Amino acid sequence: MKLAKRLLIMLLTINTALQPMQAHAKGIDVGYGLSVDDYFKKQEQVLSIVGQIRDVHGEQLSVLMDKLDEEILDEGYDYELTYESLHEKGAPELDTDYIGMLAAYMACKEALGTGRPCGFADIEPYTLTVKPASITETIPLRVQEYELTLDGIHYTQNGYHYTLEPEIIPVYEETSDGMFEKTDEEKILKPVSVQTSYGDAAISVAGPECVFEKMGIAQEKVQERFDEIRSYLDYVITNEGIISAFGEDFTYEEAKNAEMSAYMDEAKKAIKEELARQQAAEQMSEWAFINPARYNVVDCASSLVGKVPYLWGGKARKPGYDETWWSYRADGKRNGLDCSGFVQWSYRTAGFPEEVWQKLSSTKQILSTCQTIDQDDLQPGDIGLLNNGESINHCGIYLGDGNYIHCSSGKGTVTVSKFPFKVFKRVQIENINNIDIFNLSEYSTIENYNTINVEYRCDITNEDILLVAKLMMSEAAGEGFNGQAAVAEVVRNRLLSTQFPDNVYDVIYQESDDGLQQFSNNGRIASMIPTPKTMEIAKEVLSGRLSVLEDESVLFYRRPAEGEEHDDWGRYPFFTRINHHTFYSLSN
Repeated sequence: MKLAKRLLIMLLTINTALQPMQAHAKGIDVGYGLSVDDYFKKQEQVLSIVGQIRDVHGEQLSVLMDKLDEEILDEGYDYELTYESLHEKGAPELDTDYIGMLAAYMACKEALGTGRPCGFADIEPYTLTVKPASITETIPLRVQEYELTLDGIHYTQNGYHYTLEPEIIPVYEETSDGMFEKTDEEKILKPVSVQTSYGDAAISVAGPECVFEKMGIAQEKVQERFDEIRSYLDYVITNEGIISAFGEDFTYEEAKNAEMSAYMDEAKKAIKEELARQQAAEQMSEWAFINPARYNVVDCASSLVGKVPYLWGGKARKPGYDETWWSYRADGKRNGLDCSGFVQWSYRTAGFPEEVWQKLSSTKQILSTCQTIDQDDLQPGDIGLLNNGESINHCGIYLGDGNYIHCSSGKGTVTVSKFPFKVFKRVQIENINNIDIFNLSEYSTIENYNTINVEYRCDITNEDILLVAKLMMSEAAGEGFNGQAAVAEVVRNRLLSTQFPDNVYDVIYQESDDGLQQFSNNGRIASMIPTPKTMEIAKEVLSGRLSVLEDESVLFYRRPAEGEEHDDWGRYPFFTRINHHTFYSLSN
C-alpha cells in the first residue's frame, strides 16, 4: 500500500512536468523547456517510477507462479518439464511496455480527475495460460560390461555402457569366488519409452490497452494526449534532447549519463543475472565445507552466470574471464561458450590439470571418458547430460538440491535451473593433491586459521568487507580459496603500510601516477555479486585471523600475460605465484 501511495505522488509530480517550464529553465534548453539539470532530474524520476511499477508487477507475477504450482499439483503435471516449457518461451514480462502503460495511466488520470480509485497495483498486465502436453522419451539402457580375466575362463564386471537400441547380450553367472562365467544363454534388452505429462505454460503481457480497460475509458478519447505524454517520456529516457543539444560525444556527467541511457536495455538482462546469481549463491552457502575441489568447480561456474553468451561450438581460449566474450565474430555471432565449453572452462579455471579438462571439450567426450554414476549419487560438481532420443545434446554442472548451472541456448547465457538431465557423470581425479586449492575441511573453526597479530590503523566495516569481496570476485573468481584470500591480503597489507591510504575504499580506488586505478581499472567491481564463502574469506583476512601469504611486505600482485614469466616485476621482487596471479613484496 505504501508503494502504491509513493507511486501516486510521483505520478502527479511527473504530470506537472508536462506543463510548460520555459520560465523556470536555467542554462541551455534541451527541449520541452528543460535545462540540462532539469532533464536529468526528470529522467531519474521517470526511471524511478518505472522501477516501482516493475516491483508492483513483480508481486503480481509471484501470485501467477503460485497459481501455476497449484495447477501442476491439481493436474498431476511434471514440475520440471512444465517450468522448462515456460522458460523456453523467454521472459516476455521483461519486455513490458512500461513507458506506454505509464503514458496511458497519466492520460486517463487527466481525463477522469484525481478521484478515480485506481492505482497501478490494480492493473494486471499478465495472463498465464497452461495447456496439457506430453513428451515421450526413450530411457537409455544401462548395460553391464564384463572383462575376461587372464585365466581365459572367468570374467569380472567392468563398468557400463548405454544404448538406445535393443541389444542381445550373453548371460553371466556369478561364481563362489565373486567372479562370473558366461553361460550358453542370451537375453534381449529393450529400451523403455516413457510418456510424461506436463503443462505447456506461457505468460502473455498486455500493453497500454490493459490500462485503458481498467480505467474504464476508451483509448480513442484520450489518444492525442496519450501520444503527447508518451513522446515526452521517450524523449527524456532516451537522451534525445541531450544528444540533439550536444551531439553524440558530449561529456556532461558522462558516467551518470551512460548509466541512464543504457538503463532500459540493460535492466532486463540485469534482472535475469541477479536472480540466477542469487540462486547460485544460496545453493553454494549450503555446502561451504564440501570437498574443496568440488567447491572450486562450482565457485568458478557460478561466477559466469549471465556473464558469457551462448555460442554453439564455443570453447575457452584460456582459464579465467575472457575479454573477447560478447564481441562479434565475422559471421555476426557473439563470441561465447556452448554447454560443454562452459563445463570445460569451469574445471580448467578451477585449477584441474590439462589431462583432466582436455577430456571435457564435448558431450561425446564427457560421455565416453567420465565415470558413470547413479542420480542418487550426485554431488556438487558432477555433470548431468540430456538425451533427446538420438544423441547427448546438452550438459551442465550439478549444484545440489536438483539444481544445475549450465550454458543454455534458450537463455542465451549461463543460468541456473532444475534441468531434466538423464545421464550422470563424474570427473575422475587420481592426484587431487596436485590441484592448488585450500582444504576447507581442515579449517572448519576459526582457531585453526593462521593468525597474525596486528595493530590496525582503521576500523573494518561491513561495507569494507563487501567491497573487498567484490574485488576478490572481479580479480580472482576462478583462482580458488588461496588465490582469493591472497588478493584480499594485499589490500590488508596496504592498510597496514604507511605508504598507502588508511581505508579500504581509497586503497582499492587509488590512482597511480599514470591516472589508472590500482585494482579497479576494469570497471567490473560494482557489478560483482560475492558468494557467502567469498564474504567469509574477506572478513577473516581483514580481521587478521586468516593469512595465506604470511608476509606484510607483499603489497602488489598482477596477472602476467599468457606465456609471460612469473618473475620479478620491475623494482618489486617476486614473492610467490598462486594459480594465474603473481605476488610481489616491497623488498627481498
